[in-house]
Amino acid sequence: MRMKKPIKSIKKWSYSADLLVDTKLFSKEVIFRAAYEFIDKVYINFSTEWFYIKVKFKLKDNFYKIQEIIDSFWEELVFHNLREDINKKTINIRKKIIETALWFSLNITDIKDELKNISTNLGVMLNAEELDSPKNKDYSVDELIKEISNDPDFQDADDILSILKDLDK
Repeated sequence: MRMKKPIKSIKKWSYSADLLVDTKLFSKEVIFRAAYEFIDKVYINFSTEWFYIKVKFKLKDNFYKIQEIIDSFWEELVFHNLREDINKKTINIRKKIIETALWFSLNITDIKDELKNISTNLGVMLNAEELDSPKNKDYSVDELIKEISNDPDFQDADDILSILKDLDK
């Protein structure tokens, strides 16, 4: 099976080039990031043509060769596409690392603010009658803060995160 050509066509002149990049193979963000790598060497213009993004390069300086820019642009497309794939696959672990790192800088005021935000969001989802029902009394921010603050067994940061996640659901 042959791979589709990622760059449909290349029109090249001495100091400029037009490339049609297939957006089915590379996202718009990948194309923009790859092009940004050359901002110091070329002027860049973008336009769309069906499922393609036309990238126009015009050299800022005669020191560079347009073919070198095209070849390097292809390498940057591959690099940024790989980077995007890795970011998508590792987002959950990165969130956990950040969540854990930020946990140590949280204080009870931050937690109270987060709980208020969650209860406000909950209030938007439920109508007034449901909020007054006994089953929803457990979501009182002040009661939860009081429980967290006064519970001697409440030592683990994971317990607080677990409660916040349960409330967020």
